[in-house]
Amino acid sequence: MQTAGMQDLTGDGMTPPEMIFLQYQALHVPLRAMTIGWQTAATFATGMLGFTAERLIENQKTLQGLLASWDWNAAEAAQQAWLETAVRQYQEVGQAASRLNADAANRLVAGASDVWTLPAADEVPVAAALAAAGSEALPEAHSSPSQSSLSPSPDKTEQPE
Repeated sequence: MQTAGMQDLTGDGMTPPEMIFLQYQALHVPLRAMTIGWQTAATFATGMLGFTAERLIENQKTLQGLLASWDWNAAEAAQQAWLETAVRQYQEVGQAASRLNADAANRLVAGASDVWTLPAADEVPVAAALAAAGSEALPEAHSSPSQSSLSPSPDKTEQPE
């Protein structure tokens, strides 16, 4: 059994709990991403089977309508109806694929919200100095997202007149 601590890339020693946590993340994050991908692919495949069945039924109805019509105007109307239905259904499939993609991305981001990494060697002194100085000495770059320069602070917001 190894008694000495592992060395990370910066030469700092890593404690066993840190190594266990990093190993957990190394397996958990890719497995979660693959699970979400498989679920999304299964949902899309099921939707595509339904889409294919609908298209086959619509094609059969159009073919029967064309075989039964002896008038050019009726044949043209049947083909026009078929085209409109096809365009609408293909558009719905494209929108469903976009929704599934966005949903999978959102689920992956939500599932990875607990992922973090150990600070690099050059970040540790900064974090220690900031903790020693107190929260009022936090520079803008190290502030929380709610205090970022992208969102206005409560005293800078304009009141409607």
